[in-house]
Formats: sequence, C-alpha cells, structure tokens
Amino acid sequence: MIEGIVEIVLESRFYEDEALLELLQEFRKKGLIEKYQNLIVKARVYFEERFDLMERRTILGFLELFLDFGMLFEDREAALQMKGHVESSFHAYELSELFQAHRLLSHCFYRDPDTFRIIEDAVKIRAAEPEQVSTLKSSDVASLISGMVLHTEKSKRLEASLRSVIKQRGDLLAAD
Repeated sequence: MIEGIVEIVLESRFYEDEALLELLQEFRKKGLIEKYQNLIVKARVYFEERFDLMERRTILGFLELFLDFGMLFEDREAALQMKGHVESSFHAYELSELFQAHRLLSHCFYRDPDTFRIIEDAVKIRAAEPEQVSTLKSSDVASLISGMVLHTEKSKRLEASLRSVIKQRGDLLAAD
C-alpha cells in the first residue's frame, strides 16, 4: 500500500506547494524518503519549477527538507533563487523567518554577501518591533545563533540585533 501511495506522488503533478511539502515532511518522519529517494529528487525539481510561485514559509520548508538530506550545501541554483527572493521580499519576512533564512543560507557553499547584508538589515529593523520579538521562540534564537556560527564572517549588526532581542526577551535563552 505504501509503495502505491509513493508511486501516486511520483506520478502526480502537484500545484499545491504547501500540501506537497506537508506530505514530504510526513514521508520523512516515516523514513519513506530514505527508502524511496526519487521522492526527494521530485521535490527538488518541483521546487525549481514552482519557486517563484511559492510562499516564503513554503520555500523555507523545502530548504529545510533539502538540508536534512544534504542537498543544500552545493546547490548553487537554490542559493541564486534565494538571493533574488530575499532582495525582492525581505520586507515581508517575519523575524523568525529571517533567522531561519540566515541559518539555511549559512549552510550553502555559495554564500552571497549582499543577501546576508539584506537579511542583517531586515533583522535589525524587525528586532526593533516589539510585536515581532514577542512572537519569537527560543528555537528561533537558536536558529539565528546556529547560522551565525556556520557563517564564517562575523556580523556586528546581527550580534547587536541578537543582544537587543535577548534584552527584550531574556526568557528566550530557556528551552522551548
């Protein structure tokens, strides 16, 4: 039965980005992507084709999936797509999403300094908005710190933003 479901997914043409991502995340939890590796290949092709139409949370979700399977490090095309996306959409990102995007892009070999500067500037702006800081979880802060550790270039702007966030919400240093 599982093989039949996997076959249906492999043969289907999806146009519901979030639905496919949720399905793939469930498959990952069940270990099916490891067993049926064509699923992650289909996901990567799908991501390439639908990138410009995806919501930012969905894009980040697919990138998380690719990271889990070691597909993000040398993916130049994904890095270039994210560069254009961040340049045009940084204003729509919430603080937690900026932290996640920074971490994910820090895992890429092809790091664009301009993209990171845009993220840093957007983080600085969002970190000054109390409603953005109030929605953060400790896992979001951990995501930013992880990205900062991975990124070889030290960023005083990100460090200052992180200090500001921690000053506003000291409880974020505790586990979720």
